[in-house]
Amino acid sequence: MSQFLPPLKSVGFLAALSREVEKIERLTNSWCSLTPYPDAEMSLKEIKKRGYKIAVLSNGDRAMLEDLTRNIPLRFDAIFSAQDAGVYKPNPRIYKMAEDELGLERFSILHVAGSTTDAIGSKTFGMKTALINRTGAQLEEFGPKPDYIFRSIEELLKIV
Repeated sequence: MSQFLPPLKSVGFLAALSREVEKIERLTNSWCSLTPYPDAEMSLKEIKKRGYKIAVLSNGDRAMLEDLTRNIPLRFDAIFSAQDAGVYKPNPRIYKMAEDELGLERFSILHVAGSTTDAIGSKTFGMKTALINRTGAQLEEFGPKPDYIFRSIEELLKIV
């Protein structure tokens, strides 16, 4: 019996690993069906109406981001994914890709960040940065601070 114990443990491990992989896949797939915060659609439409380009810059892959943006009835001018850049934020290369493809100088781009580390990345790159801090999370102790901190995306309308 003891000679079968290691293989049985391996089978148990693989079954547990398989369950974890399924959980990760469900979580990853759920990103594709997220709905925006109630203030997002109206705010983004108003910003676009004022003549600004609207883009998505994310660590997500292209297919996921295209699915996600379908949940907002608004045409984005560009989608920039970490998959396309070959790096994840806060690597400067992803921000540089956006600067180059939008044809704008980095200091003229307002990057709207959803996390403090993302805000540090874009600010370090030289973009103006607004952090949407819906929960009032503590800012990172080190690194540059965002130019603006708002509790909702609607507050962007005050500065654009």
